Amino acid sequence: MVKVASVAQYRSVAAVIEACRYETGLTQTQLAQRMGATQKFVSLIETGARRVDVLELFAIERALGLKPLALVERIYEADKAVDDDNDD
Repeated sequence: MVKVASVAQYRSVAAVIEACRYETGLTQTQLAQRMGATQKFVSLIETGARRVDVLELFAIERALGLKPLALVERIYEADKAVDDDNDD
């Protein structure tokens, strides 16, 4: 059975996006501008107040200058860590 995503998993998505933004040296405003969005949009994602769909995830990835699916891979790794923590 496929399980529904947990709150912890959504938090890890937000944390990965924020970490990647910091690593690229961009502010929320700069990332938003590259995406054609607002700083508030990025803030809502990074605080977990807004979930991202797959197309937005790809837009974030491109705006960060990452290789295709690099962000998805990092989220996958973070998700595995959340699962491992929940197994304990």
